[in-house]
Amino acid sequence: MAQVIGDELNNVLVGTAEADTISGFGGNDTISGLGGADSIDGGEGFDRASYQNDAGLGGAAGVIINLSATSQTSNGFTVAAGTARDGFGTVDTLLDIEAVSGTAGADVFFSGTGSGAAGTASNTFFGLGGDDAVFGSGGQNADTVDYSLDVEFGATHGIRVNMRAQTVQESIQPDTVLGSFGDTDFIPGIRNITGTLFRDEIYGGNNANVLNTGAGDDLVFGGDGNDTIIAGDGNDTIIGGAGADAIDGGAGADELDYGAEGGPQGVRVNLNGLDFQIGLPPDTAIDSFGDTDTVTRIPNVTGTSLVDEIYGGNHDNVLRGGAGNDVLLGGAANDTLDGGADDDMVRYYGNRADYRISQNPDGSFTVVDLVTDISPPASPDTPATIRDEGTDRVLNVEQFRFADQTIAAAQILIDAPSITSDGGGGTAAITIAENGTIVTTVTASDPQAGDTLTYTIAGGVDGSRFAINSLTGLLSFLQAPDFETPTDTGGDNVYDVTVAVSDGNGGADTQDIAVTVANVVGNSPGASNAATITGTSEDDILTGLGGANALLGLAGNDILNGGGGSDTLDGGVGADTMAGGTGNDSYVVDNAADSVIENIGAGTDTVRTALAAYSLAGLANVENLSFTGAGAFSGTGNGLANVIMGGSGNDILDGGAGNDRMLGGLGDDIYHVDSPSDLVIEQAGAGSDLVLATAGVFALGANVENLTFVGVGNFTGTGNGSDNVITGGAGDDTLDGRGGDDVIIAGSGTDTLLGGGGADQLDGGAGADLLDGGGGADVLIGGHDADTLLGGGGADLLDGGLGGDRMEGGAGSDTYIVDDVLDVVIENAGAGRDEVRTDLQTYVLAGNVENLSFVGFGPFTGSGNGLNNSLTGGAAGDVLASGGGNDRLSGLGGNDTVSGEAGADILDGGAGADVLIGGTGNDTFIFSQNFGHDTISDFGDVGGNNDRIQFSTATFANFGAVAAASQQIGADVVITVDENNSVILANIAIGTLGSSDFFFI
Repeated sequence: MAQVIGDELNNVLVGTAEADTISGFGGNDTISGLGGADSIDGGEGFDRASYQNDAGLGGAAGVIINLSATSQTSNGFTVAAGTARDGFGTVDTLLDIEAVSGTAGADVFFSGTGSGAAGTASNTFFGLGGDDAVFGSGGQNADTVDYSLDVEFGATHGIRVNMRAQTVQESIQPDTVLGSFGDTDFIPGIRNITGTLFRDEIYGGNNANVLNTGAGDDLVFGGDGNDTIIAGDGNDTIIGGAGADAIDGGAGADELDYGAEGGPQGVRVNLNGLDFQIGLPPDTAIDSFGDTDTVTRIPNVTGTSLVDEIYGGNHDNVLRGGAGNDVLLGGAANDTLDGGADDDMVRYYGNRADYRISQNPDGSFTVVDLVTDISPPASPDTPATIRDEGTDRVLNVEQFRFADQTIAAAQILIDAPSITSDGGGGTAAITIAENGTIVTTVTASDPQAGDTLTYTIAGGVDGSRFAINSLTGLLSFLQAPDFETPTDTGGDNVYDVTVAVSDGNGGADTQDIAVTVANVVGNSPGASNAATITGTSEDDILTGLGGANALLGLAGNDILNGGGGSDTLDGGVGADTMAGGTGNDSYVVDNAADSVIENIGAGTDTVRTALAAYSLAGLANVENLSFTGAGAFSGTGNGLANVIMGGSGNDILDGGAGNDRMLGGLGDDIYHVDSPSDLVIEQAGAGSDLVLATAGVFALGANVENLTFVGVGNFTGTGNGSDNVITGGAGDDTLDGRGGDDVIIAGSGTDTLLGGGGADQLDGGAGADLLDGGGGADVLIGGHDADTLLGGGGADLLDGGLGGDRMEGGAGSDTYIVDDVLDVVIENAGAGRDEVRTDLQTYVLAGNVENLSFVGFGPFTGSGNGLNNSLTGGAAGDVLASGGGNDRLSGLGGNDTVSGEAGADILDGGAGADVLIGGTGNDTFIFSQNFGHDTISDFGDVGGNNDRIQFSTATFANFGAVAAASQQIGADVVITVDENNSVILANIAIGTLGSSDFFFI
């Protein structure tokens, strides 16, 4: 027998095989009694009784620990309260013990309830192997099963935990842990889990769990309840579930996956993002169940299949929108922004000119912030604000929104001009016949409307032998070449020249051209009137003398001259030169270096090509272009009235000047339109198509979904019966969605947006705009300046943005966002149950509006009207007054003053020291858990009132419990829950209170 006594430090105290007395005193002690009937007193601090060494010293059985207040029986053995049967079969007495570590065998743990001799109501258990049974105390006591020590005893993998009421992944039963030693633990009544150093899978239950995963790449699902999730080290996947969760990702590239939550709404996430107004403080999220999560040290977020807003922070974020029309903002650092399916938008803090944007081979964009903004400090005690949004990878988005404009993704690359002739690109090869001077016409495209392009000779070893027209791009030899007497540098009849185009604003493009001169006399089958003339594998010159000839060059760099008649010219393999002559000629172009020559008035001609891109811009007299290949095609017209036909891929068709007819075929096609008379033809079910218009007026034809204005000046754009996305420009635009669920984005200018039928989303951007949602549940966003928003029919959301806005919801239960004292809300009687959400410090509900919610910071004064209102405050000290009617008033946090006035009102002060004034009428006062110290100033039957108080059953089970907690202090009755919660009933005699004054939920 030994007596072992600790001190105020953190001791490790070990007994003997006899009946020892061990006292820890202060500190966080670990106490091992070993054999014998020991008396173990932990004393102050967080103390652990350790049985983990019993087996090594001869203990043959698992332990049975009872920290509850009553006797417990397990395996036929009854263990008294506050005792433990150790591994040797002897019984220890435990006092002031907060944690217990078991053996490698099958241990049984019974948790305490707070009244037992063993000490605390919240216990921690370390099983350390074996098929353990841990019976938590449940209720409000939060017991923990801790697996963090398993690695010290040879564990090599993590745990899989199911605290839910139903079976989860791979048949893990409820209240079950598949342990790190291959064991299975049973954990009914346990709230909290601490994981291992390895990969753990933890599924929380319906209570408020604390889930600490530790190291490893873990998967943790909070489930229902207000959970605390501490992910620790490793690249973890976190699913919060329902409830207001506190989530700490810890170190590593953690992902917060709201898409796996399964809630009924989209999410709004702010990872300490930039200062866009989204109504959320930093490190906060509204999850898919509408609950408010706190999220820290989370770099990566995945949204839902609904409409999400995800704002990144100062990390290298990976933000995924998933399905739904999402808004992503990366913030500082180098981010990956993936919009996913549907119509998504990325936002940037600066103007369009602040960023360099390029497209990657996989179709994604690289966005580089070129400007580092430094804002001066707000005061001498605060630092300056530095904004650098780094370099982002952006994919699967349809819109880019900057501070000054919104641009469709298909038109985002507005940079230097690009040479398009002779196949485009940095190099080209052309073959011409000897004895002529004309080589080709260099052409280029420039998305910047209004630029003047200038063509020059930029170099090349033979550049001095060429001239180019600076305005038209016509490239010619200064002296006609002679095949028999070459003058090129290499002496092989291949002349190298570099041409350039510039836009006068610093943008330029160059192309290296190799011009091969062919011998007119060489291998030619001759000239003929025959229907078909076929060449050889050499460099041939074929000439038709009239009639409808077919000229087939086969291999080699051939020269084909059709002559009169409607000819078909196919140069075959090689860089061929084809001149159709008079008649309606057809050219087969299979090489980017093929050259087509047509004269004015020489018929209606067609180029047929399988190349991925082809432009008629350098072919002034060729009218039509038809794609005959597979995959995506980029086809460009010229100044004529072109007919351009795509294929089955995602094509880009640009008719150029003239009244053109464009047919995209299957696939998601993009059309460039510069005339209201341009005709776009699409079939039903043939993809999601986009028109990019520079014309001032354009209406979408049938089966074309999207329209974006990329020109200058004012624009009138009209949708159709499909779900359209219509984007305006910087002018005064009129955008009309017509039928369908449309998204309409206006940009700057004084714009008119008409949603028409369907559930539409209208964004006015800058300028004093008119937004009319029409029928359906619409979302209207005004932007800057004083806007007019008309919701029309349906449950609409109206947000005027900055400026004094006029908002009229119309029929349906509408929601108004009010952020300016000059905002005006107009509602008619009987037009739905409507809500105002405001961040103003003071607000009074207008007539016919029922609900008011404060979404800002600091104290708030909110007043209702004569209707049955619902008024909700914020986290600071609010003043809420109903204004008559049967109202519901919720103070939430802070020290609030809540006044019901006339009517049968429901008053809930929330947390804080609140003053509740019911006024006349039969009022109900609600007190949930942890409500603070509140005062009811007029409770009772005064004036015929019949007021009642509602308590949570977790606070008081019945009236008897209330009566036991009540006392008369002066003229008041004080109902005391604990030192942090009480209710004062002012000017009430305790004897007047009865069970009818209270009810419990």
